[in-house]
Amino acid sequence: MSDYTLHVVGQAYLPSRREPAGCAYSTLIASFCRMMAREGVKVVHYGCEGSEVGGAEHVTVLSEEERAGFFGKIDAQALYRPRFRIDDPAWIAHNGRASWLIGKAAYDGDIVGYSAGSAEAPIAKHLGRRVFNTEIIIGHRGAFAEYRVYPSYAWAHVYAGREDDPDGKYYDTVIPHWFDADMFPSPESVVEEHDDYLLFMARVIPRKGLLIAVEVARALNCRLLVCGAGGSSPRPGALIDAGKNLYEHPGLEYLGFVDHRRRVELFSRARAFLAPTIYHEPFGLTAIEAQACGCPVVATDWGAFTETVEPGVSGFRARTLKQFVDGVKLCEALSRRQIAERAHRKYESAVVAPMYVSYFETLQTLRGKGWYTL
Repeated sequence: MSDYTLHVVGQAYLPSRREPAGCAYSTLIASFCRMMAREGVKVVHYGCEGSEVGGAEHVTVLSEEERAGFFGKIDAQALYRPRFRIDDPAWIAHNGRASWLIGKAAYDGDIVGYSAGSAEAPIAKHLGRRVFNTEIIIGHRGAFAEYRVYPSYAWAHVYAGREDDPDGKYYDTVIPHWFDADMFPSPESVVEEHDDYLLFMARVIPRKGLLIAVEVARALNCRLLVCGAGGSSPRPGALIDAGKNLYEHPGLEYLGFVDHRRRVELFSRARAFLAPTIYHEPFGLTAIEAQACGCPVVATDWGAFTETVEPGVSGFRARTLKQFVDGVKLCEALSRRQIAERAHRKYESAVVAPMYVSYFETLQTLRGKGWYTL
């Protein structure tokens, strides 16, 4: 057991659960708590009622009645648009209670982990420097903590540019997102045969590149299955409905939000997974989940995809329609079993967990000689 406690702050708007429920952060937090508890770290999670965090201890901050009063009933099919404002009543209640609960339980040198960006900054301000206030998952634009874990070097560099900081920070780090191996097929079970459809799975918003995916499917005269919550309004498929002239394709089928079991089925049988995100993707968890199932990925050539999609091995990266189309065609020559083996070798939680343990142990040296510790 570690000689420090890891206090993990959940989201104000959803319980932390491994089963996807419209928010990748709530899923990752639940998995993170479970993963770190397996490593022998004492983990306490502070979040909404109904959270499921494996071997970690859970402390309820907001009851389900309170959470629903602030954000409404949980609807996996709706595009979840949580509010991230420190002056929002939900975050005021969440932050105030979490600050008091953690402050009462934490000892000097404990680590407090955040994932909601500046919305949770008041907690860190209340706790001060007797703990290591650490952003354990930064996939957003509102980082505030003294110690930060970025999911990709691309995103760390985007942040350095945004903050106009030309120097590196010794106590920040890069640790990729992960998947739990028990939720995906073993590489040995992956087969090379697949069905003739392309898969797009993301929030159904323009910046995730849905129009590009449609253009690729049109050019290949191939079916395109679209999975994801909402659209530009809470109604499923609203974006597609509103832009029929843009998204017109006889092979397009909108499936809405799908549960984890169905996700794995779709990944396993897809010809290729399209990840044409227009912005610099901080990580793009679905890209490695697809690879874990042996599905090759064709993604834009920037952001975290430059680290997670290896051309000619796990898929291809593209900048033009021709490159996307050619990339899909070239995927036929890739070994789906080797794609899965690579994903498990690099991104299984059992591989990623020791990276976090090492980082947290490095932070503990700051209680002594810090950088000079040998």
